[in-house]
Amino acid sequence: MAYTTVNKYTDFFNRIKYTGDGSSSRALTGFGHQPDWIWAKHRNGAMHPQINDSVMGATKWRYTSSTGVDDTSTQPITYGTDGITFNGGNYDPNTNSYPYILWSLKAGTTSGLSGGTITPSAYSINTTSKFGIYKYTGTGSNATIAHGLGVAPKVVWIKKTSGSEDWRVWFTPIGNTQYLTLNGTGAASTAASVWNSAIPTSTVFSIGTDGGVNTSGQTYVAYVWGEVPGFSAFGRYYGNNNDNGPYVYTGFKPAFLLIRQTNDTGQWRIYDTLRESYGQKDLLKYLAAESTAAEVTPSDGNLDILSNGFKVRSSGGNHDLNGNSDPYSYMAFGQSIVGSNNVPCTAR
Repeated sequence: MAYTTVNKYTDFFNRIKYTGDGSSSRALTGFGHQPDWIWAKHRNGAMHPQINDSVMGATKWRYTSSTGVDDTSTQPITYGTDGITFNGGNYDPNTNSYPYILWSLKAGTTSGLSGGTITPSAYSINTTSKFGIYKYTGTGSNATIAHGLGVAPKVVWIKKTSGSEDWRVWFTPIGNTQYLTLNGTGAASTAASVWNSAIPTSTVFSIGTDGGVNTSGQTYVAYVWGEVPGFSAFGRYYGNNNDNGPYVYTGFKPAFLLIRQTNDTGQWRIYDTLRESYGQKDLLKYLAAESTAAEVTPSDGNLDILSNGFKVRSSGGNHDLNGNSDPYSYMAFGQSIVGSNNVPCTAR
C-alpha cells in the first residue's frame, strides 16, 4: 500500500450526521477542519441536496438536483475552524427534528493563483488534498482556467450560478468530448464544446463555448479534484451483473462513495459509512445527488466496504451498480492505514 501525504482524512474531509433543531444559532462541530465546501441532505424526506461553499458565499446555496440559479438565503451560515453555524432558525438544512447528513471538504488558499486565459474572481484551493473551488465569469470563447493543484485533475463539476443550466461533470474515464449531468440520470452526452476536447493538465482545465460552462458575462462555479493516494480515488469499474461483483481497489477504506453509470440511465448513488454499518451483504441505504427523495434501501445493490476498497454485490438486473459490462465512474474519500509521518518499527 502506498504511503500518503494525508495522515488523517478528517483534516480535509468528513461526514456529519445531525438532527435539525430550528434554532437561530445552531452550531455543528467536530469536523476536524474548516469546511469550505458542504453538501447537506435531509435523510427521510424531500429536500434538494444542497451545496454551500466559502467562495460563492455564506448565503448562496446550489442544488445538485436542480438546473436553477443559486438560492440566496436570508440566513447565512458562519464558517468556523472546526465546523459551521446555521443562523436564522427553521430552514432547509436545520428544520426542527429532521435527520440530516452533511459531507464537508476543506480548501483554504485564496491567493497566488496564476495562468490560464480566464482568471477566477475568487477561489479556494488545497494543494495537499488536491481540491479547489473557482468562481469565474464566462467569456463565450474557448478558454483555460488555472487550478493550482499541482496534479492533473480527475474530476470537474461546473454549475452556472447566474442562470438556469444543467450541471456539467467530467470524469477521467469518459474522455474529453463527453460530460455527465449531475442533476439528471441520463447517459454521458457528447459535446466537444463543453471541455473544448481537452483533458485537464497539471496546471489548467479547459472549457469550451457551451452555455453550461462559458456564456459571456455569466457567473459559474467549478469544483475540481485531483487524486491523493491513501485519501481520494476517482476511476471506473465494469459491472458483471453478479452477486460476486467487481472489487475496486482504492488504497484506503472509503468513508464516502459516489457511483454513477456512464453509458445508460442511472442515479448518482451516494454512500457513506456514518449513516449505517457496512458489513458483507448489507442492503446499504443510499441518497441520490440528482433527487430530492429520502434515502433508499434498495431491494438489491449491495456494497462491501473494505479496508482498501469496495466490492459490488448486485445482480437481478440492477444496472445502477452492476450491469453486465456497463462502465461506472466513482469518487471515493477515506483513510489509509499508513501515512507519510508514520515511523517504521526498528529491531530492539
